[in-house]
Amino acid sequence: MKTTYSWQQKKYPPPNRNLLKGLLSEIIELSGLNEVSDGQSMSFSFVDIATISRINSDFVGHQGVTDVISFDYRSTDSYGDTAADIIICVEKAAEEARRRKTSSFADELVLYVVHGALHIAGEDDLEESKRKNMRKEEKRIIGKLKEKFRFDDIFGDGKTCL
Repeated sequence: MKTTYSWQQKKYPPPNRNLLKGLLSEIIELSGLNEVSDGQSMSFSFVDIATISRINSDFVGHQGVTDVISFDYRSTDSYGDTAADIIICVEKAAEEARRRKTSSFADELVLYVVHGALHIAGEDDLEESKRKNMRKEEKRIIGKLKEKFRFDDIFGDGKTCL
């Protein structure tokens, strides 16, 4: 599956393009989306708080900021070759990394991308039993990704603001 991404926020420096493309492709592979949507593309948008809050309100019907929103278009003909859009809030990742003190900015961004991809792959986290399975899958995928990538090399440390 082809991947595209956009860095639609100005507060943090853009990621390492080549490493990010590799990471996104690997996430699609590990989440099983290559087999489901062969020939289609998946779009990843890294946005600010204002943008994700607007999308959350306009398209999801929820108020306020969230970490990631996934849109799966595979069952419609409306979006052509686009299988899905995953929108990730970069500022939320930075806030959560600071708050938790157990993960880095880059780790948090990767978690959001994986979480969004798993939603597209059919995972759900609304019920406790399904949430446990989704968390298990997140850990499995992130463990595999850490064997190939240093997340800070892709996204930086999140401490440098433009």
